[in-house]
Amino acid sequence: MKNILLITFSYFLLVGVAFSQNNINKLKENISRKWVLNKIKLEKTLYDSEVVQSRAGVKNILEFAASGKCYVRDSKGKKLQENAWAFSEDGSRLIIQSSEDGESQAYLILKLTAKELALELEDKNGNQIFVYAAVKE
Repeated sequence: MKNILLITFSYFLLVGVAFSQNNINKLKENISRKWVLNKIKLEKTLYDSEVVQSRAGVKNILEFAASGKCYVRDSKGKKLQENAWAFSEDGSRLIIQSSEDGESQAYLILKLTAKELALELEDKNGNQIFVYAAVKE
């Protein structure tokens, strides 16, 4: 009886690990593209893309490469910054590490599809939600 329980437990553990890896692979596939900021929510106020662009003065593109590099580019494609990215072990957070100071920020993944990326950042200034749309190439 103990052997059957051990075998059953081992089977479910292996299936869970395989499912988790498949989930991470799907997340990686979906995020590995270029994104443009579409909306931002600060302190319960939602700003659309026109407001975001008018305040920032530019339309930057965020590019996640499958290699684990993350690039910030201007609208002409010029690389402005290079960072590293990874998923948390359970795939619920996107961790971006700055190449400038080595600091990391963990964003809660609210939504990640091939067309939309929604991230939430909790910091001393409160919750911020960033909604990106995939760049059509």
